[in-house]
Amino acid sequence: MDWGVATASRPGQRRSGDRHVVAGAPDGSVLLAVVDGLGHGDEAAQAAERAAALLGDHPQDSVIALARRCHAGLQ
Repeated sequence: MDWGVATASRPGQRRSGDRHVVAGAPDGSVLLAVVDGLGHGDEAAQAAERAAALLGDHPQDSVIALARRCHAGLQ
């Protein structure tokens, strides 16, 4: 699978709250996810990084399980 990503930080910010996940699961399926941390800058980037890690660590899970995992992991 070919894929690409383009990102940019908001002017005046060092980091962006936008992340992506492309992770293969043991069964051969692939999880594709886009994460947008609320707000801008470091706080948004930290939230997005946490969500991306939670998703990428469990690419075989259902969408519902992934949403629940992110909800619990970001509280």
